[in-house]
Amino acid sequence: MILMRLPAVSVIIPLYNVESYVGECLDSLLAQTFQDFEVIVVDDCSTDNSVAVVKNYASKFGGRLKLYHMAKNSGGAGLPRNKGIKLARGEYIYCLDPDDTITSTALEELHSLAKHFDTDVVHCEKWFYIPDKFWHDEEYRQKIKPASHPIGEKIFITQPTFLTEDFAQRLMDFSKAWLSWSVCSQLIRRDFIIENELEFGNFLSEDMIFTICELCCAKKYLVVPNVIYHYRDREGSATKENFSASQTLHRRICTIKDGISHLDKFLNGIEFYSRRADLKYPLFNLFVQENLKCLDKIYNDFPIHELDKPLQKEFSDGDNVAITAFIFNIMNGYRLKSIQALRQVDELEKINRQNQAYISELEKFIAQLLLKE
Repeated sequence: MILMRLPAVSVIIPLYNVESYVGECLDSLLAQTFQDFEVIVVDDCSTDNSVAVVKNYASKFGGRLKLYHMAKNSGGAGLPRNKGIKLARGEYIYCLDPDDTITSTALEELHSLAKHFDTDVVHCEKWFYIPDKFWHDEEYRQKIKPASHPIGEKIFITQPTFLTEDFAQRLMDFSKAWLSWSVCSQLIRRDFIIENELEFGNFLSEDMIFTICELCCAKKYLVVPNVIYHYRDREGSATKENFSASQTLHRRICTIKDGISHLDKFLNGIEFYSRRADLKYPLFNLFVQENLKCLDKIYNDFPIHELDKPLQKEFSDGDNVAITAFIFNIMNGYRLKSIQALRQVDELEKINRQNQAYISELEKFIAQLLLKE
């Protein structure tokens, strides 16, 4: 019996209508200094020539590229990634988007770090952010500095660093947007994914929820300063397609509901988190805030009362226990803060009236002194 040698890394690529970009993505894999990997492309029912482009590249990979198809379009990267992971044979999983590329030493760097530190996850803090119009501009590429997602000021690491094994502290840090959540910045041990039953949800921001779940259970989570990813910012990407106001509202509300439900279910399956609602809510809040940013334009363009009926429709199913509890608690928290703020205003106004009375008395006293002179 001949045993087939398993690859070290399985590169998972979800594919949908990227005929103009996927060739460059695959070229960046062919250029890798580390070649012990397989490529699993999962087509999400593309309607352009994306599949033909991938097929033309198959021979260049010498049998290491496999193309699979979804039965129907899922509308996102989550389900194709899940399918790719189930088909993967590598010790490690690397997710790559079909319109982006990686540096020639990316897989070598990530694999070396994973093996040396024996990690569950290797997570890069930064990446190269390149607008599509500058993608082939070498002068621009030479000048760009690595980008990052965290909000506010942050001191980045300069050497590989394990996250604390104090999960409460780890999640509180992440809830402050301490770390990016793109899975394309990570190399993940496949057995770790399987053992913890990690999977991507079928909603927007699926990699954010996946990363949070990783952070909740990975004992050895390594953050590194390596910059290996070229993110292409383009119009028409999965996150920038043009939708009507009602469609955008529907997509984001569904994402919030499904994302929180997915995360709540996962956390409730772990005894530690089922008893720690104080850890859940900052994570829920971060996820909601990130998705609400995408609704800013709608709320700027439409009066709130015009959004009332669409919102009622979105929440009419009555099957959103986690999100309902979250919204109630958050809104009540805001109410209490508002009451406290109003009390503070009342106190300030009281102090201001006292000061005005004091100033008035002082002015009278000064006036009397001037009359005597």
